[in-house]
Amino acid sequence: MKKTSIKVVDKRVKASNAIKNVTIIGQHIDGHVTKVKHIGSDIKNIILEGKISKIEILELDGFGMISAKLNDGTGSVVLMMWEKGNLPFRELVSKIHKGKSYRVFGNIREDLVVLGKNIELISDNI
Repeated sequence: MKKTSIKVVDKRVKASNAIKNVTIIGQHIDGHVTKVKHIGSDIKNIILEGKISKIEILELDGFGMISAKLNDGTGSVVLMMWEKGNLPFRELVSKIHKGKSYRVFGNIREDLVVLGKNIELISDNI
């Protein structure tokens, strides 16, 4: 009887340890991750994963926006983020870091800029 209880506890621990993503904006969206080299322009609801290699923070008259270069090893795109819902801009800025890996769900414009709707910090092993 004790062995069965231990196995159940072990499974729960493994399941909770398997969750590595930390949601920054929105929520987790399941789906196929597309490599940058395979994207075209004007695509809706795409998932990308990559590392941030450059960040620019723009603030003007109370409006804040982050522009970041997201690279997945096959190419890079510009990721645009701004204050969303209950997440103040300064808090958003504090959660986006150069060299960290992110999962992004959003839309790609004609100029290959990704408008991030859902953003998660992920494990650095992509």
